[in-house]
Amino acid sequence: MFNKSIFLKNLGNHNFGTEDLIAYELGYRFRIRPSFLIDITGFYNDYDNLITAESASIFFESAPQPSKLVLPIFFENKGFGETYGAELTGKWNMTDWWRLNASFTWLEVQLHVDNSSSDTFLQPLEGTSPEFQFQLRSYID
Repeated sequence: MFNKSIFLKNLGNHNFGTEDLIAYELGYRFRIRPSFLIDITGFYNDYDNLITAESASIFFESAPQPSKLVLPIFFENKGFGETYGAELTGKWNMTDWWRLNASFTWLEVQLHVDNSSSDTFLQPLEGTSPEFQFQLRSYID
């Protein structure tokens, strides 16, 4: 009897390698007063050989039972991309026992796949990181 489901099967790939990252960061910290300092940082990250999930032609497999259609999936390094942004951080020691930290971060993510890639998972990850973040923390000793 034939099962009408399609099974995903992860196949090995001897050509699969490590992902590469070259990261650049430039920042400056200055103390406005003994109790107050500010950090400004910019960054750019260049990613190569990102992991992609590639598919091949569907085939019929009869063993082991039950018989099924199989969609083979294997990992390759057909992705690349870049992230860039900036962060502004302030730290204020209001008293000996109370500190405030605030930060604002801007992040852009751009992910791509080679034209020969069948991956549909990498590029949608662009929208999973927040573009803007703000934090305010209060510490009391």
